[in-house]
Amino acid sequence: MNFQKEEFSQILKNICDSYGSINKMANKSGITASYVSKLIRLLYDSPPSPEILKKIADNSNNITNYNNLMYICGYLNNKRLDKNNYSTNFNFILYNKLDKTGQDKVNNYIEDLVNTKKYNKKNK
Repeated sequence: MNFQKEEFSQILKNICDSYGSINKMANKSGITASYVSKLIRLLYDSPPSPEILKKIADNSNNITNYNNLMYICGYLNNKRLDKNNYSTNFNFILYNKLDKTGQDKVNNYIEDLVNTKKYNKKNK
């Protein structure tokens, strides 16, 4: 994984600015303001979990999306993933209904998919 924590911090700052404060953003996202603050201040060497990234993306006021955060945090190896890509057309309503084990399996499948030679050749 290649966690680009400076870039992640900047995106998080922009999201918080759009809410007017870290507290408002954190409350809306369902994560603690303390955790958000520490991420912004680059105090973690490890990225947030995909579940936390989903909460941030869903409440980002269209500043970013889940796939972008997954890439920046090192969970995906191909930044070319976007809303038009078949691997990102996964229905996140169903994803959110899965338990943690199911979500982990989906995340691992997507990661394996983007790491395949066939996929990378197709998207060059």
